[in-house]
Amino acid sequence: MSKHSHIHPVLLGLLILGSYTPAAFSSDHPISIVNAVAYVTRQSVLIRAEVLAEDLTLFHPIDPDDMDIYSVDQLKWAMNQHKDFLTKKLIVRDADGEKIPAKFHNLEPFEFPGIGVPAGDLMKYPAYYELEYFFDEPPEFLTFEQNIIDDLTLLPSEVKLGVKQSGNETGQGFVLTPGSPETARFDWNQPPLSDEASDEEWLKLRTQQENDVLGITSYSSPYSFIYITPHEVRHEVLVPLAILARTFPIERQNISFLEVQEQDNARPHIEAFLKDNNPVKIDGVIVQPIFDRIDFYGLRLKDFAMQSERKRISMANGRVGVIMRYPAKTPPRTVSVVWDLFPPQIRKVEAVIVAPDKVEKFQFTKIKKLKSDEDNNLNEFVWHNSKDAEDFTIAKIPFDYQRKRYSFSVMTVTAGLLLIFSAVVLYLSRSSAKLQLGSLVIWILVGSLGWNFTIIKVDDPFEPQFSVSGEEADRIVSSLVTNVYRAFDYNDESEIYDAIAQSADGKLLKEIYLSVQKTRQMQQQGGALTEINRVEFLDGQKKKDADSNGFDYQCTWVVNGTVEHWGHIHERTNQFTADLTIEPVDKAWRIVRREIVDAQQSSKTELRRLDPKG
Repeated sequence: MSKHSHIHPVLLGLLILGSYTPAAFSSDHPISIVNAVAYVTRQSVLIRAEVLAEDLTLFHPIDPDDMDIYSVDQLKWAMNQHKDFLTKKLIVRDADGEKIPAKFHNLEPFEFPGIGVPAGDLMKYPAYYELEYFFDEPPEFLTFEQNIIDDLTLLPSEVKLGVKQSGNETGQGFVLTPGSPETARFDWNQPPLSDEASDEEWLKLRTQQENDVLGITSYSSPYSFIYITPHEVRHEVLVPLAILARTFPIERQNISFLEVQEQDNARPHIEAFLKDNNPVKIDGVIVQPIFDRIDFYGLRLKDFAMQSERKRISMANGRVGVIMRYPAKTPPRTVSVVWDLFPPQIRKVEAVIVAPDKVEKFQFTKIKKLKSDEDNNLNEFVWHNSKDAEDFTIAKIPFDYQRKRYSFSVMTVTAGLLLIFSAVVLYLSRSSAKLQLGSLVIWILVGSLGWNFTIIKVDDPFEPQFSVSGEEADRIVSSLVTNVYRAFDYNDESEIYDAIAQSADGKLLKEIYLSVQKTRQMQQQGGALTEINRVEFLDGQKKKDADSNGFDYQCTWVVNGTVEHWGHIHERTNQFTADLTIEPVDKAWRIVRREIVDAQQSSKTELRRLDPKG
């Protein structure tokens, strides 16, 4: 990457104030074109604007004579009038959108010939106006705006503006048109690179700058991020307020600001507009969006997933973040997203597609179809699933042990004891053999008939107590802990709850469900729930056997999850150490007691990167 890759072409010859000449721009044009450089220091902005004499005739009431020649006196009068005109029309705003007062600094006047200037020669004569804007502290953001139009004729105009930061070799460049402000960002802590800096150093600087703003490097362009998941399609849109205002009316009292109540009033209109201009099909069926949020942001907020502060927003540099969800009953096979939001001067919108099989860029364009390819809609993205859907189930972890038990009939045992007792009594009383035989037959018959009644089962008192080995305990607990978190791969809340029930006893079920949901929740992301990517069982040890064939166990595990919005990924890692009691319930192992003894958390944020082949 060249070290001048950030520099607009206008800036290439203009990085030092006063170093340019009008020759580079001396061509006939039907509109007002001003070439300017803004030199930004820690205390002020100095804008040096090249104005051609033709502009004086466009915006001030002077006329040529019969020979189509403008007199020097008229031109000098208009030249001085143009000082106040530019002071009002060239606007610089701070990060909150407040206008910074402009002060006239200097004028390098036109050098008119004494005989006047023919109308056809007006573009040969430039003057240089300098305006200065002061502030109390080094700005992170400045928004530049121009309103160089005639209130009656509304002549179109362009300001080709190069922005140069003091002590920084790179610059920024914009083409300003009325109603289309542009914002520049400044870093006063980063030491400037030298002229001899390598391409690697420039690439590192650019990467750092992208990371600083979480990848949202333009403040005047729409952003589109489309996420395709097994449960939904999510379309996240970031649109500058100035663009929306050129697309449909946004009612407000102050043309420069949108108050909190006015933002609330605008939300239904934004929702209706995006709903109609961004149709989404899943497996060929149009799905209506669920609007998760429509938030208004100023320049200082970089993470648009954060809950925005309710305050008035500048129309010049404010932005609207919208999250639209399109639920899918089954994992999508095909997805179609159409983009029809093309206000004036916006002919293309870059989108990032995050799908299960790949991450790619797509460019929506205003041209819907090419004659050479009538079947290809250039404002439509179509995705086809290249992977087969995976069956997903969470099964119980069976408890297979069967303790040795003995079964007997109370009636049969009783009949046997009575038989022995009666036999002894009859023998000692010297009863007849016939009576003794009859008694024996009766008790044997009673014992036989009672064999299937009053059955009692008794554990073998001589069998050793059941005990799970340490290795088997490791396997059981690792599977139970992993299954608890895998349950959140389901989409429906009842399915999640039922899946956790396969691994936790009913008394503990609700507690575990709520605690895992709390672990997944990122409050700084507006309460967004993370996707659990990895559950790693670090170590564990069986402590002792417990009642009901169970055991006590202490273990440590790590849960890694991410939440992604607008192209940047927030990753959170939680590490837990807990004491658990595991027991068999309904012939399956379950956690029946859990006590967290230690919890640690770490997090990081990184940008979404495209696949190397993308």
